[in-house]
Amino acid sequence: MEAIVSMTTDTLDAIHEFHKQLTRNPLPNIGGIPGNLIERIEPQTFDDIIEYISVARGSLPSRLSISAPEPTSYWDEIHRYIYTTAEQCAQAYKQWEANIPNFTCGCRAAWKEIIARPENKPDFSSAKAYFEWGVARHNDVNRKPNLNKPIISLSQARQMHDYYAVNVTQQDPMDLLAVTSLSPGEGHKLRQPKCLDSWKLFGLDIASVNTAEEIKRMRDVYPQVDYWIAKEQPETAYNKKTQRIVDLTSVASEMDRTVLLVNSDNEIYGEQSTLLDPINAGKLPIGIRWNYSEDYHHATREPWGLDAFVFTPDAARALPSLDFAIGKPAWDYWIPYHLQTNGVELEFIVDKLFYHRSHALNWSADEWQIGTDIFLNHYGLSSPNWSTFRNQWQFAKGK
Repeated sequence: MEAIVSMTTDTLDAIHEFHKQLTRNPLPNIGGIPGNLIERIEPQTFDDIIEYISVARGSLPSRLSISAPEPTSYWDEIHRYIYTTAEQCAQAYKQWEANIPNFTCGCRAAWKEIIARPENKPDFSSAKAYFEWGVARHNDVNRKPNLNKPIISLSQARQMHDYYAVNVTQQDPMDLLAVTSLSPGEGHKLRQPKCLDSWKLFGLDIASVNTAEEIKRMRDVYPQVDYWIAKEQPETAYNKKTQRIVDLTSVASEMDRTVLLVNSDNEIYGEQSTLLDPINAGKLPIGIRWNYSEDYHHATREPWGLDAFVFTPDAARALPSLDFAIGKPAWDYWIPYHLQTNGVELEFIVDKLFYHRSHALNWSADEWQIGTDIFLNHYGLSSPNWSTFRNQWQFAKGK
C-alpha cells in the first residue's frame, strides 16, 4: 500500500502527543527536523494514522511519501494469537481500544459504532474465539466506503498474524530453566505473554524473580511461569530498585539446574539444538537478539547488545556479587568478560533464535556510566573499550 500523507502542525502535534502517551517517548525527528515543526498530517482514514505511527515506531523515512506493505502494527495487538485466558484477552482488548486514535478521522467513534451492534461484541471466551472475532471486526472496518479494502479470510489472517499456529510447534521439554524478572507494569501485559508463550513452546520451564508484592500482583496474569521466586530488591548504585543480575543467576545454584538468563521482552523461535549442542560440548551459550518492528520474520541482528546467557550452577556460583541490575546497561558485557577471563568457554549464538520487538531505550546515559564504573572498579581497569570486547567475542559474524 502506498500512503501519501500531507501535514499541518495541529494534527501532527496531536499524533506526537498520542504516541508519547502510548510509549512515553517522543517520535524520532523526520530528516533532522523536530516533529512539531514538520507540516501537519491530514489523515483521511484509520489506516493512515496507523501506518504513520507504525513507521515512526521503527525507522521513520526522511520523506513523507511512504511506500510500505499493509500496516499491521496496530492491528497486530488485536490479532496476535497469544492470549491464553479470558482475562488476558479482555485486558489486551481494553488496552488496544483505549489507544485507538480519535483525531479528525473519527476512528474511535467509528469503532464504537461497529462494536455497539450486539452481534459484534468482543468474544473473550478463548484465544481462538478472540482471534476470529478480531479478524471479523477488522473486515468490518475494511468494508467502510471510504476505505473499500479487501476482506481477509481466517486462513489469510492466520498466515499473516497467527505465528504460533502456523510456524511454531510445541517442542519436547528441556532440562533448561529460563530465568527472568517480569516487569509488573501495565504496559508490559501485552508483550510479555507473547514472549513467555514462545519460551513454553520452545520447551523451557520458566522462573521469574520478583518481590513478594510483585508476585502477588502478577501470579494470575502470567500462568506460563512455573516458579515464582521472591527476592527483595536491595539498594544499589542505581536510583531505582530492580533485581540484581546475581540474584537471578543464583537460581541456578539454588535449584541445581542449568539456567537460561533472558530478558522478559525476548521471544524464542528456533531449534533446541542451537542451545543444547554448545552446552553438551562444555560451552556456555550467549544469545544475540534479532530486532524487528512488525514481523519477526524480517528481523535484523542487534549489533551491540546481548540478551540471553546460559549458566551452570558452578558458573553462577563464581559470579561476583556486584550491583549490575536487570533493565540497566553494561551487565551484558560484564558477564562474558568475567566468564572468559575465568577460563569459561563461550559460544555466541549469532543465528536467529532470540527475537526482540524494537522500542525506545529504557535506560539513561547516567545509568550507563554507573554500570561502567562498577565494571572498572571491580576489575581495576582504567577505561573500558567496549568495541574491543565486542570484536574479541566474535559476534560481529553470523547469519
